[in-house]
Amino acid sequence: MTEDRDDLARVPLPVRQRERLHRRRRATAAFVWLVLPMLVLAMTLEGAQQLRPSWRAHRGVGTPGVFTTTRCVKADCFSGGVWTSDDGSRTLRGVRLHDAPAGPHQVGDRIRALDTGLPHGVYVAGGSAYLSATVELAAGVLGLLVLLALLASRLRRPRRERS
Repeated sequence: MTEDRDDLARVPLPVRQRERLHRRRRATAAFVWLVLPMLVLAMTLEGAQQLRPSWRAHRGVGTPGVFTTTRCVKADCFSGGVWTSDDGSRTLRGVRLHDAPAGPHQVGDRIRALDTGLPHGVYVAGGSAYLSATVELAAGVLGLLVLLALLASRLRRPRRERS
């Protein structure tokens, strides 16, 4: 059985088929070594940036205030708004509301929210955004570890085996 496979491996492929296979390998390599690391790094950074503020909001820690919707894009009315602290000392414009309540919303809706330190967003107290931030961070770190392991194994192989 293995002798048949060895014989097949020795049969030269037609030129077009070899070129197609080569292009496919290059496209896969470009994805694995260029696109995938960027996506995994972005996931890691985004998860790391949002984990602490979302956890604080889940615990109800932060500056209380009101988020007012100023823009609706299709069904998403929480991608743009103004948050004002209860004492009126702070106003954040162009922020996103995380853990928004379910249901139909429109421009002008006012929702209680906490500023927990995220520069571009505020959270509803007691929400569960920390779960998605934790998963995003864990998936990003795991992806980075897998990519590093792939790179290490690729560098350990002798050069002629890599192609």
